Amino acid sequence: MKKFAIMMLSASLCFSMIQPDVLADGVEKEKDILSEVENVSTLTIDNVVERGLKRQSLLLLLGYQMEIIENQQNQIIRDRDNTSWDLVDAKDDLDEMRDRRNDLNEGINGLKAQIEAIEAEMASVQEELAALDPNSPNYSIDLLEGQLALLQQELARLQLTMTESELEQAKGGLDQGIAVFEAQIEALEDALYQLQLAIQQLSSGKIQLTFEVEESTLMLETMLKSNFVQLLSTEKQNDFTQQALDQKEKEMKKMKRQVELGLVSAYELEQAERDFASQKRDLEQANKDFQRELAKLALDIGVQYHEDLELEPVSVTSLRPLKSNNNIDQLVNNSYAMRKAEQDLAMAKLEVDHVKNKRDVSSYEINQAELAVKVEEENMRQLKRDLKENIDDLYYDAAKAYEAVEKGKRELRYAESDYSKLKRQYEIGLISAFVYNQGEIQVKQAAFELQMAELSYYLLLEQVEAMQNGLIQP
Repeated sequence: MKKFAIMMLSASLCFSMIQPDVLADGVEKEKDILSEVENVSTLTIDNVVERGLKRQSLLLLLGYQMEIIENQQNQIIRDRDNTSWDLVDAKDDLDEMRDRRNDLNEGINGLKAQIEAIEAEMASVQEELAALDPNSPNYSIDLLEGQLALLQQELARLQLTMTESELEQAKGGLDQGIAVFEAQIEALEDALYQLQLAIQQLSSGKIQLTFEVEESTLMLETMLKSNFVQLLSTEKQNDFTQQALDQKEKEMKKMKRQVELGLVSAYELEQAERDFASQKRDLEQANKDFQRELAKLALDIGVQYHEDLELEPVSVTSLRPLKSNNNIDQLVNNSYAMRKAEQDLAMAKLEVDHVKNKRDVSSYEINQAELAVKVEEENMRQLKRDLKENIDDLYYDAAKAYEAVEKGKRELRYAESDYSKLKRQYEIGLISAFVYNQGEIQVKQAAFELQMAELSYYLLLEQVEAMQNGLIQP
């Protein structure tokens, strides 16, 4: 029968990321919790689970790790928001600079048009001057007026050209500023993308850690219940062995009388005494082992150990046959193992998008990221097959364990019926006290085996309940 085991935490939890001050504070809190010890007389299975979960350093550390991730996420969200505002401001400044450059371009184009118009006028004046007749009585006046007009136009053109040059210089400065802002915006967009990616990764990490906490809690509950039931089983085993030894001790006294009467050899008595002494020593060691394990459990759950500490039996009177769940796919999909695998796949796909958005990315990098997605998809397919197999095995084991309980009940009824018949025969002198006592031993043996079967089935039902809540070991 496959057993549920406590698995190790994933290395992805990265406890090395825990900040010293946060870790120190967490350790102090853990010390306070672990130092609390209470004196009780009886332990119940529910009490053991409740106390055990409160004192589990694993869950405490997972809780501290969750706080760290939330703090990191809040910090990155704040950085993301600040970067978004910086990006908006940079784009506004860039738009303003582009508007100013457009205004300068319009001014420069206007100046160029004016210069072209002046140059056209100058060409026209030069043509007119060339066409003047030197013999004309107004030649000197016309020539002087024309040259004066050319000079004025040249001065106007020079002034416009200087203004155009100044505007071109201003435009060059704006072009440099625009280039700087464009580079800044590109860097801000890259930073914003990286921050968004980090937020998504941390969100996935929080989900994964939430699954770890819930799954670990279920596993720890199962472990604590298993430890408690194992102690109960050991206690019942020791009690039954003690009863058998008590009965054997009575038989030893009877054998001594038989030796005195010559009915049994001294050798047979010696062998019986050796066997009895060996079994007694084994029982003493078993009782010591039981007390040691009980002390360890008490220490783990913060209870003061003492030899009178008792375990309250679990209720097995209402055990019923387990009905198989026909919707195996739903159990698989709701399992923590599958949900964590889905998160791994989502992160692999996110990495593909991240790689494709990188500048100067090679086809090799893209191919590697896409192959990682295929690996996660295949892992999920294999995981689904393994989980289905384990679910089937657990239901099969539970059905088999219930049959053992039913068989134990039948055997107990048979033993009690036989013992009742032996009692009547003994009362009328048809059988010896030894035969009668053997019947009593068989009843106790059957009752003990039924108790063991019931406890085994009880534990399997607990495992099934944990499975239905998402705890399925691949």
